[in-house]
Amino acid sequence: MGANLGAAFVLGSVLYWLALDALVPVLVLTFSLTWAALLPGLWGPGHGVLVGVLLPLLMVLVGGFTALFSHAYYHEHAPYLATGWRLYDGLHTTHAVIWGPFHFWLIGLLAGRYRPGLRAELEDAERRRILRQERVPWRNWAGSQACLPQVVCVPLMVDDLCGVVRDAAREGQRVRVVASGFTWAGFVPTDDVLVYCERLDRVEVDLSDPQQPAVWVDCGVTNRQLNAVLKAAGLQTPWNVVLETVRVAGIVSMGTHGSGKDTCTMGDLVLAFEVVDATGARRVLSDESVGAETMAAARLGLGMFGIIVRVRLRVEPAHRVLQVDARMPIEEALERMPELVRASDSVELFWFPFTDSMWVKTFERTERARSRRASGFWLLATHFLEMAVLCSLLA
Repeated sequence: MGANLGAAFVLGSVLYWLALDALVPVLVLTFSLTWAALLPGLWGPGHGVLVGVLLPLLMVLVGGFTALFSHAYYHEHAPYLATGWRLYDGLHTTHAVIWGPFHFWLIGLLAGRYRPGLRAELEDAERRRILRQERVPWRNWAGSQACLPQVVCVPLMVDDLCGVVRDAAREGQRVRVVASGFTWAGFVPTDDVLVYCERLDRVEVDLSDPQQPAVWVDCGVTNRQLNAVLKAAGLQTPWNVVLETVRVAGIVSMGTHGSGKDTCTMGDLVLAFEVVDATGARRVLSDESVGAETMAAARLGLGMFGIIVRVRLRVEPAHRVLQVDARMPIEEALERMPELVRASDSVELFWFPFTDSMWVKTFERTERARSRRASGFWLLATHFLEMAVLCSLLA
């Protein structure tokens, strides 16, 4: 009965999605059939390394990419698509949950230049939907702040944002801007116009002065996006916050701290701001244009110097970091804390309730060769191979 229902669901889903696209339903159907064949007949001991181990792990990996897309979508996008009608919003969410592989595989293919005509059609429809909406509720991540603005805007270009500000000025409305919404303070809630900055997300590395590298970052760029671009260029910010889902304009304008004993705030990395003022005009704020004292205030502006559209950040050549993880009794960790802080660039402590030990992580710059086991692709590859070896021993 269960197998028949599952087969009917997959077949019905494929037919449903064929009206929009042919390739995605075929991919999902192939994945589903392969996974269904693996579970009862080919998985586990007695089926060899290739079929019994590597193929199932490959299927898990493919499914993991779908989960990755859905995780990024949930945490970083689209709260402005809510309508306030719980049934309507619930049906949309249910659709995304039930047919998640179709949604996210299509998004991935479109990002890879698949069917540019369909992508342009969807982007045009999205622009009409998000550039101006009315009475869309907003709530911060912690649920401690909420509002129901008259107008919600999601500009796709800086000119869109300038137009939003001019319209608000003409109608006598105030404008607030939200990034990722992680702050618990009441800087965002408004009854007038709320602007989501996340679609302004370009990053431009400036190496015109090799001795003073910099990067121009749009206000909606996440730390994840910024770190990826800097890594490709062999650069890094001298310090940063831990979260990768926060957005640059938010963390530099709110006095957000760095993550080491000798670090300053994120605003201290700012060389210049490009802002949209109350008239909708674009201006550049820097030591040269407004003076050092005014610029120092703008680095902790809290929105009072205009809407930040771009930030010029000081960066530096990337360096390697030695991370050491240790487990210590609570008393030892606390006793050694002054020593650890003096010896390391950064120290993190983790304590889990109902235990008598702490997880201590220390970080310091190093000239040692990079360990393949400790970073990026090789960390994931190591985990994959460890699973393969374990399954092989069981096979």
